[in-house]
Amino acid sequence: MKYSALILLCFAFMLNAQEYKSPNYVTGSLYYTGSNATHGRTSGSISGYLNATIGTYNYLLAGYDNLDITHNEWDYSQKMYIGGGGLSLYPIFIKAHYGKIRGDFSAPLFDLFHKDRTTLYNADLLYYTNWLVFRGSYTYEKITENANIKVNQYGVGVERYLGKNFYISLFGFLSDISTLDKLYSLKAKLTYFPMPGLSVSLETFIGKRAFFFHNDYLTIFNQGVIQESLYSLRAEYYLNQSFLLIGNLQYTEFEDHVERYLVTGIKYIFSY
Repeated sequence: MKYSALILLCFAFMLNAQEYKSPNYVTGSLYYTGSNATHGRTSGSISGYLNATIGTYNYLLAGYDNLDITHNEWDYSQKMYIGGGGLSLYPIFIKAHYGKIRGDFSAPLFDLFHKDRTTLYNADLLYYTNWLVFRGSYTYEKITENANIKVNQYGVGVERYLGKNFYISLFGFLSDISTLDKLYSLKAKLTYFPMPGLSVSLETFIGKRAFFFHNDYLTIFNQGVIQESLYSLRAEYYLNQSFLLIGNLQYTEFEDHVERYLVTGIKYIFSY
């Protein structure tokens, strides 16, 4: 089994509203991603996001991702454009996102060439109480050109603090995919705050999922391969109010291959 790694170099601009007097801030981020999979492919991507927050919690976001996957028999290039925003109506918070994905596959040895085009709509509703946060999400994906696939992804979840040092999140998903059986999964995440400025989180899921859109990270697995497991260990540490260091180890199994990821990042924080 080959070791595969995803190297993420992140230069981000962000503000923690609880630490600054100004409720307005901008987050700008740039990512580099590289990986190797067990079936011999390599990939690299560059992505960037711009997030403007107004009034502490309301925000507007725009992002771009360019992904290239190389195999000894084929190549795949993908571009994703995403935009959206969030509106705070406490105790309710609403998020909505829209994305367009363009993919181009080529296998000259087999004289195979095709395109895929994906349109994505996502909405997320959060309801805050004294002890719990209830969440509901819906994502619709329409994939055209080489295939004609429709995906309806439904999610319901609950989150809460366990004392002062732990935060737990449980999120169940149903993926209704026109070309597959319905897929069910349950995602669990536990975050530990051992000291001010440091957080360590563990994340996993059970079940199966495909064409999965992560409504927090705004990432998508849209290659149609069923994902069967994920184990993630993530740490974030604030050096000061302006710099955040990130480290993440992931192990994930798909139906036809295994990937191991190493993620590193740095964020720079400022307000306006």
